[in-house]
Amino acid sequence: RSGTLYSEVGVQLGDFSPQEILIDLKINDFATELHETRATAFELAELNLLEMLIKPGDSSIDIASLQLVEPVGSLHVLEDGRLNVNGVIRDTDDNDRSSDGSAPESASAPQKNPAKGEEPTSEQDAPPWDVRLGEFAIERGRLDFADDSLPLPFQANIAEISGRLTDLDTRAAAPLALELSGSVDGYAPVGIKAAGIYAQDKRD
Repeated sequence: RSGTLYSEVGVQLGDFSPQEILIDLKINDFATELHETRATAFELAELNLLEMLIKPGDSSIDIASLQLVEPVGSLHVLEDGRLNVNGVIRDTDDNDRSSDGSAPESASAPQKNPAKGEEPTSEQDAPPWDVRLGEFAIERGRLDFADDSLPLPFQANIAEISGRLTDLDTRAAAPLALELSGSVDGYAPVGIKAAGIYAQDKRD
């Protein structure tokens, strides 16, 4: 529905191909809505992505920091068990056709290199990308949660959600933990915890 994107990109070339790509990205006043009800689904004051270094030759992405400032979300479980956020993504059956009514060419179909006449390398044959995030931070977030599928419908507003996660690395095997703190309806403290394992042979 709204949003302003700022980006600064630097590319280091070698043999006429990118060796390193450095990106700083910022999004201000972003908001998206449910297309069926026009209700706000998610919004935030700022998203700051700092020093994202991409090395195509090494299949690596190193991000210094990702910061979400005042993210606001709405998560409602409807009476039939569906989630309201399902409405963020539209049905693409009608949108996937060109103006003449024909289906678009599949992006996954193998195509020859027009310059060399060779088949491109399959994505399955390409090495997996290594991704590292130095710091992920949420500041002053808010979540409107409701569950109408229960015998007694439940609703709560979780505000002042803040937390940090450091050294997220797909090459690491140590377990990671994310802890967030906030308050429910302005008076009851709440804690949100998540944990996962990132190993070299398993990339979820």
